[in-house]
Amino acid sequence: MHAFGRTAFYTLVCSREGCERKSKELARSADQLKAQLEYIRQEKKKVTGRGKRLGDFLDWESTIATAKYKDAVTGHNVRVEAKVSGTWTLIYDTPPTQDVTQACILAHLDQIPEIVKNWLENVISILLDLLSQEQESGRKTKGGKGTSKKVPAELSELLLFPHVVLHERLSSKHGKVPEEEQWDPNCWWIKCHDSQLEFDEAASECASAIINVLGKDPKTTTWKELDEDNQRVECLTCRKNKRLAMDWRHAILHELAKHLDEDDDTRVTRWKCLIPSRWHRRIH
Repeated sequence: MHAFGRTAFYTLVCSREGCERKSKELARSADQLKAQLEYIRQEKKKVTGRGKRLGDFLDWESTIATAKYKDAVTGHNVRVEAKVSGTWTLIYDTPPTQDVTQACILAHLDQIPEIVKNWLENVISILLDLLSQEQESGRKTKGGKGTSKKVPAELSELLLFPHVVLHERLSSKHGKVPEEEQWDPNCWWIKCHDSQLEFDEAASECASAIINVLGKDPKTTTWKELDEDNQRVECLTCRKNKRLAMDWRHAILHELAKHLDEDDDTRVTRWKCLIPSRWHRRIH
């Protein structure tokens, strides 16, 4: 009995020591996990802060930048700058103890036009890819230059180029973000949420009709040409006294809102192109 009791005592002591060691190991693991989480938080805070400084700087210098790079500066998101060479190193690789100043950012100012150019080419490539895609549900895809319309699937909002490029939903994260990127506050335009856009065939058909009324070819006419011509049309179906004339963009929205379910064959005859002197009098 005495030998058994001593053995049991040693067993209890060893078990307690084993539990204590295990508890210490778990505590160390928990501390390591906390340290890792804190490191990730600090990294995210650091990167967010630097991205914000870059954005603030671009806001402060917007007048200068617009004057200097009038044709190059577009409504892109600050995340574009955060993800390219130069500013990438500045934002992500600068030690946490080192402050990122305005002077640091100014050193990369001349890179902005090329950054924006490459970004816009990438965005346009994504949009053009949509023209050849057929949607499984909803409106089907149909091509055309001035007729190009893109719809954020989540919002079902009609967007004409180039305004679609500036839409806030396309420069923020949506849906499931890859785990390896969850710590990073910066992302590319339309990254992680390609399903946010689809091509709208019905809107494209409306646009084709309006452009035909204006005497243009919808297959070759661009939105820039339509804006520069600045012509006006009137809906004959909804004509009223003192009715305001509409530009091509508003005419498309009107056609979709009021006449989408009507006969497509009457779409062109429903509209009349106004000569400048007449629509000028209507506006004033």
